Formats: sequence, structure tokens, C-alpha cells
Amino acid sequence: MFFNEGYKEYGVDEEIINKVKKKLKQPKMRGKIIGIFSSASKADLQSKVQLKKMVRQLSRTTGVTIGPKQSQNMVSFIMDQKIDPNNPLHLIKIISMFK
Repeated sequence: MFFNEGYKEYGVDEEIINKVKKKLKQPKMRGKIIGIFSSASKADLQSKVQLKKMVRQLSRTTGVTIGPKQSQNMVSFIMDQKIDPNNPLHLIKIISMFK
């Protein structure tokens, strides 16, 4: 399982995902969120430090509270996906998580 609802298996709160989805529907906010992740390399997406930083930035940008445990769950989930930002198929799957 790549994305869709696989995040639930990692203990990521569905409410957080739904709040971010709602924010992504706002064009201005969507641009800000994409900006957080657009320069990420494959190495960044396999680095706990970098991912924690991105999750904190996502939380601040959207105003969605993401606690330490949820943050760790998100980081673990993203790392286990082995996302390659240069692979168009991976990018499509990431975007589909938030549709």
C-alpha cells in the first residue's frame, strides 16, 4: 500500500489529514504547502531531521496542530514510502493522498 489510507496503519490521525486536505483546497494555501515540499530531495525524504522540520513547517503554515507523536508517525510513514520526488508516479500518489 503506498498512500491513500495507509497512513492510518502508522497511527497518523485522520483528522489531521482531513484538515490539511481542507487547507489544500485554498489556492493560496496550496501554493504555500507545495513550497514546503517542492525543493525536497530523495535524501531529504529519508532524513528524520529534514522530515520533522517539514512537518513543523506544515503545521505552522496551515495552523493545524501536529503533536510530537503524530509528527513522529508522519515521519515514519513518509520514510517507509521511499518517495522519489523525481518520479512522476510517486508525485501522483502523494497528491492523491490529499484529494
